[in-house]
Amino acid sequence: MKIGVLVSKQAGKTVMIGAMSAAEVIANLSSQAMTVNNEAQRSLARGAEKESTKDLLDSDTVHKMPRTREFREFLVRVLKHAIAGKNDQGFFGSIQFIVPERFKGARLRLSEVEPGQSLPTNLALALSSLGRHRQLGTFEAEPMLEEAVFHIADGQGRCFGFFSMRRWIQEEINNLKAELKKLEKNEASEQLIDSKEKQLKEMEALREQINVFLTETHIPFVAYISAVTTAGEIVGLGVEAEKRLYIESNALNSKASQEELVKYESNSPVVLALRMDRLEEENVWMSPDFIEEDSKTVGKNSTKVFTLSALVQAYSYSMTNDNDPISRGLDEQVFEMASKNHPFVSAYWKRVSDAFSKAWVPDVDQKQSERREYLQARRAEQNVLFQAVFLHALGRLGYALGLKTGWDANSPELNKLAKLTSMDFVAKKAATDAAGEATPTYNSAWQQAMMKPAKDGAWSFNNSSENVERVYELLCGTVGIPVVKAAKKAPVAAVPVEEVA
Repeated sequence: MKIGVLVSKQAGKTVMIGAMSAAEVIANLSSQAMTVNNEAQRSLARGAEKESTKDLLDSDTVHKMPRTREFREFLVRVLKHAIAGKNDQGFFGSIQFIVPERFKGARLRLSEVEPGQSLPTNLALALSSLGRHRQLGTFEAEPMLEEAVFHIADGQGRCFGFFSMRRWIQEEINNLKAELKKLEKNEASEQLIDSKEKQLKEMEALREQINVFLTETHIPFVAYISAVTTAGEIVGLGVEAEKRLYIESNALNSKASQEELVKYESNSPVVLALRMDRLEEENVWMSPDFIEEDSKTVGKNSTKVFTLSALVQAYSYSMTNDNDPISRGLDEQVFEMASKNHPFVSAYWKRVSDAFSKAWVPDVDQKQSERREYLQARRAEQNVLFQAVFLHALGRLGYALGLKTGWDANSPELNKLAKLTSMDFVAKKAATDAAGEATPTYNSAWQQAMMKPAKDGAWSFNNSSENVERVYELLCGTVGIPVVKAAKKAPVAAVPVEEVA
């Protein structure tokens, strides 16, 4: 492997900037010279027991994943647009790689002009324009079979989307050939055979167009390494750096509707810790598939469990006893708390997941319609588990438990969370009176802790800081730990939004 690169520095690291064709991306994925490190990157599959992206590639199913399928469909539209002479679609951005520290077969050969060497004017001008801190070079790598040169830190959806495009068209052609062979064997009508042959020719023509498109389409990349030795040998970066790159890439590339999350990422060690814990397989309910990141509310017909705002505040409660991780983002005390408390907080939320993940996400592979129906049923019975107030109270409980254990992530006190599963979380019970009229009854504990009277004798959830306090006290009593009051630096902010619009 040889790639021309522009070499520079970034925050103490060496950074290489280059480009490779989509066809080269596909070839590198196929040989596994380019791969995804599942220790530092989310899989394209969904769910707590999901296969890694490498497993999906090995089992020849990566092109069937929703993310790759959606991107492939987008690529086909872009291709047809380009064939029509239009270039106002298909902005694929750049991909970020890390050369892993365990790969030892990479070198960087810098392009240097020998003293007295004469260069063409334009080339000399281009080299001089680089200045003192940028150089041209050649990245060289000699990987063994299935040895990774690059770990994809940001852009696996695009990389495997290109792979999916090529794999999909070949599969379509193979299927059509099999169908045609079957028709001929069964002596089907000439009209039916002609129709199938026409489809096959169209798909083969599309394959040729795809091949040209993938060969001519180049993707810029940024590759990070730790250093280059005096002998030109590349020293890669470790797993912790990979995790950090993944986190920062996702923060800086947030959608416009997630601008506040970028603010969180820029200032708050609490939210950085949460981002790490959202990657844990046990915490599948925290993933973007089940957390509403684009709206301040969870609608009645939504397939999401909580808003991102509710999750961030609950997590912040568990780490700092405060639901605002932004205003104190650069406070030295918050950094100290995040560093000290994170191992326990991470263990705590995994125990929360053990207790409630199956209620929040009973089946990660549910169809959207099935999941919507399930959540509508939970909302109809006013299930407390699906309320932001309850999630915030869990955050408060985490902080109290952390204090009690001295922030020991291995404390047996964490086992007490299992007691919560014995609670009845359904606030509204269906019932009828003597005349057969529906007269629902309400769980008195939840009614007193977090509900308010509504119309016609009904009760609705009341999202306020006072209700968070009451539910938290109820949970402390169930688990059997002392109540710890919220931070007194300022009044505790009210829960900002209704979880269900």
